[in-house]
Amino acid sequence: MASGLVMSYNGIPSEDPLTQYINERLTLTWGSNVHGEVLSLDSLLRRADLRGCGLAILNACEVGLNFIGAPRESLNLASGFLAAGVPTVISPLWPVAEAPASLLTKQFYFELQKNPQHKLGALMRAQRWLRNLDYQHAAELVTERQLQAGISLSGSEKPFSHMFFWAPYQLVGNPV
Repeated sequence: MASGLVMSYNGIPSEDPLTQYINERLTLTWGSNVHGEVLSLDSLLRRADLRGCGLAILNACEVGLNFIGAPRESLNLASGFLAAGVPTVISPLWPVAEAPASLLTKQFYFELQKNPQHKLGALMRAQRWLRNLDYQHAAELVTERQLQAGISLSGSEKPFSHMFFWAPYQLVGNPV
């Protein structure tokens, strides 16, 4: 399965919120190759054809939030990926910390390899894994500084157990 990982966010300020939202940009990574391609919602809606991509994980802060421009109209990057042909999109609803986002994504792919037909189940298992990750194992996977950020919210026993770290992700589109 081809999948696109969107790794970073570069907002372009504008006085008009809709214009700013449409022009927000993300840097696209395919697999482990960082191409540095700039991708905007505008380019997704106008010309992107991502029908060969089975899954997009948008790991940039708040890209799952909707811009509400008018009654019954909402717009977000996840809907742009769906419109471009990606059947399943995972994106966060609030700012995400880099270390737990990376851990969750890696665990998600590990879980997905076990059962490729159940993306939603893989996401839920990865969230549970991150929530239950103990200090000893977390210390082997992240830096001390990243670990301290988790401890400040969750305590030292399970540093990423606070919902801030594991709960922002939503899956839209096809869950299987």
